[in-house]
Amino acid sequence: MPEINENELLIKVKACNICGTDIKILKYGYRQMKEGEHRILGHEVVGEVVKKGGNISTFNLGDRVAVAPNVGCGHCYLCAAGYNNLCNDYEAFGINLNGGFAEYMKVINKAIIGGNLIKIPENLNFLEASLNEPLSCVYNAYESLRIGPSDSVLIIGAGAMGLLHLILSKIAGARKLIISDISDDRLKLAKKYGADIILNPSRVNLKEEVFIHTAGKGADVIITACSIPSVQEEVLDLAAKLGRINFFGGLPEGKDSIMFKSNIVHYRQLNITATTGSTILQFIKSMEILSKKEFDIRGLITHTFGLKEIENAFEKVISGKGLKISIVP
Repeated sequence: MPEINENELLIKVKACNICGTDIKILKYGYRQMKEGEHRILGHEVVGEVVKKGGNISTFNLGDRVAVAPNVGCGHCYLCAAGYNNLCNDYEAFGINLNGGFAEYMKVINKAIIGGNLIKIPENLNFLEASLNEPLSCVYNAYESLRIGPSDSVLIIGAGAMGLLHLILSKIAGARKLIISDISDDRLKLAKKYGADIILNPSRVNLKEEVFIHTAGKGADVIITACSIPSVQEEVLDLAAKLGRINFFGGLPEGKDSIMFKSNIVHYRQLNITATTGSTILQFIKSMEILSKKEFDIRGLITHTFGLKEIENAFEKVISGKGLKISIVP
């Protein structure tokens, strides 16, 4: 059990989901992790406060909490503007601070002061609340894209993140929701969560289908919810004029260069953006959305594993079977 000082607290981890970032770290390492350094991964963490330092007054023993993983320095211009996720000197649970694939996790004072710990609404259980971290990242993309009722939205990738984009776009009132994936099982789930059009690009011409279903216009909004370089290159051809594109899925180290015809961006006046992580405010807002229970939250977590089964859990994620997979110590 980690030791804490008078300005820290300890949570008993109740659930921690495996994220694509965990897989990337496992396969390729991470620039902030030195070779041979020991680190406990896991940043989609929820738990219960079981111990606190004498100087902690904002939380009590027994509080159910969710952790926003990116801890800003608190004094740079980005932190001052609320962008803790973009701080040049940020720390993050499961990255350069020990994370949630453990029975207990220490929460440092900087995270407590910075608002990285929020209480879970009473109507959400721990597994449901564990989806808030990925949903907050999706909410970041939603704010950058300004999705509204007049938009047709194309989502590439029907994994857990793609489905969360689908759900949030539906809540925002998008007029047409199109989702693409090579897995028919995932596309069936996408239909359940409100997709109007499901497309398997291994069997259909994606560009032709997108233009058919948008009356020859192209998609107003495109989200790449996958980490495939060629997808980022190809989506430019699928966008409507004045379209907005979000490169949501980060690319692996060594595969992070793409090539595209910049004239497509120029002459169609495309707005290409990208988002990473989420701010504290977005983390709070997404928890409010979760608490309204407007969709089947629990259905997105398809498998749970105990801590001793974590290798099996990672194998399940890498196999592409299932959606969100949670470690429940």
